[in-house]
Amino acid sequence: MGNEDPTETDPYVVGTAEAGRLGGHGKTQTFKLIKSGEYVSYLDGAVRRITTESIRARIRRKLEESRGTTKANFLRTNRFLFCQKPGRRNTN
Repeated sequence: MGNEDPTETDPYVVGTAEAGRLGGHGKTQTFKLIKSGEYVSYLDGAVRRITTESIRARIRRKLEESRGTTKANFLRTNRFLFCQKPGRRNTN
């Protein structure tokens, strides 16, 4: 019972507010993701429905994109942000 596949018990579609909650963003970003095609959606009467699979797929893509992104890589590629002394302009 505790080992059930979450896709067997989760809903196939959710509304925009729930999609934002699941995706970790707000209403504006939800509609941007719908418009860009990252979220698969349809109108059910006057209600917009988004597939939970498209929400999970975006989360998987974002996780894959972030692999290899470490603090050391961030600091190396953005070192100019951390090299300047307060109140002094970098003339390099």
